[in-house]
Amino acid sequence: MQFTIMQKQISVKKFTHGLTSSVVVGRDSIKDISDTIWQNEGGFLMETDYMDDPRRPGAVLGPKTVPRRTQTLATSLIGRGLDAEAVLSAIHIDLPEALYGEYE
Repeated sequence: MQFTIMQKQISVKKFTHGLTSSVVVGRDSIKDISDTIWQNEGGFLMETDYMDDPRRPGAVLGPKTVPRRTQTLATSLIGRGLDAEAVLSAIHIDLPEALYGEYE
């Protein structure tokens, strides 16, 4: 399966070696993600599950967080002159479909 991110055709298997990254998209991670997104050729999934923060056992980023973090990430990408629509499509549509199949 292939999808496009940052104007490159990506083969999921080639870059993930069968594994797929997921990123906990906390408030403080948006800048780092925006700064390094062009280096991430294999794509990633937006993680909103347990945060694995030893200071906050059991803490989660809930489902309402996804739209807010997506909007913040889009604004950050646009501010850097990047194609936010292509990046967000890869994160929320293309990579999940490549991994799990199309939603019926």
